[in-house]
Parts: sequence; structure tokens; C-alpha cells
Amino acid sequence: MSAVVGQLFSLDFHCLDAARDHDQREAAMLGWQVGAVKITRIVELQIPIPYNRASPFWAEATPEALRAIPWLYPNFVNEEDQLLLSIHALLVDAPGLPLVADTCIGSDRPRSILRG
Repeated sequence: MSAVVGQLFSLDFHCLDAARDHDQREAAMLGWQVGAVKITRIVELQIPIPYNRASPFWAEATPEALRAIPWLYPNFVNEEDQLLLSIHALLVDAPGLPLVADTCIGSDRPRSILRG
């Protein structure tokens, strides 16, 4: 099983190319500890979504409403009060059973959401 985990970490995490400084890399690798299980987010793509009153992505997520929820910053909302849409995998490291839940869009293919 450790060979599989080693292969996972040797993958080219192109998703981190966008994370240019240390703080962004830490946000991209956000993790949680749940009992003996460690869960780590591995970001493939993160898109800042600015609030647009005329056509909001999420009408209730006004900058004012977001500022009232401090735990959203900096991992889920950036300093410009933009929602951070994240496409990511989750590395679930349970004792004796590491696994990856990969919900990423993958393969570096052009995506319409990115106008590619």
C-alpha cells in the first residue's frame, strides 16, 4: 500500500502551479484531522468568483454576508471577497488504508468553464 501512496505523491500536481507563494500552497493543501484519519484537499483548480449583483453566482453570498463569517477566509473566500470555487481530490489517510477520492476534472483538457 505504501508504494501506491508514494506513486500518488510523485504525480505532477499541476493544480499547484497556480499557487505561487507559500500561503496559497498551504490553502491548496488544506487538511482536517478526524479521529485517527487525516484528510487532505489536493486542489486541481481554484477559480475566484467575484460577486456580481446583476447576475450573482450565489445571490446570498454578498461581500457583506461573507465578511460576517470569518472562518471562510482565506481558504474559501479571498481578500477581495471572491468565493473560491475549488475542484479538488481528497487524500484520506486512514490507519492502514490510504485512499484518494478524486473528483477532479483531470487530464489537462480544455474546459468550457475556463474558456479553453
